[in-house]
Amino acid sequence: MLRVSVAGQQVGTIERDGRVWLASWQASPGCPITQTRHPTPAGALTAVLESGFARWLGARRRSPVFWSATAARLISSAYQTSLR
Repeated sequence: MLRVSVAGQQVGTIERDGRVWLASWQASPGCPITQTRHPTPAGALTAVLESGFARWLGARRRSPVFWSATAARLISSAYQTSLR
């Protein structure tokens, strides 16, 4: 599971579930968690960053994304596995 943060606040998560990626987020704090399935980690990340809470904190479609070293390895590994 990878946490997605905007302005130091966690706004959701993405995680691999077999051949799909799950995106989980809340529209705002206290709201029910929404979960959607995506074919790629980029699609899952986009879903989280387009949530109401992430946008309220300043996330935009063209906002830069910074991956931790661990997250970068996991994403790279996931892409290599999906190509097999």
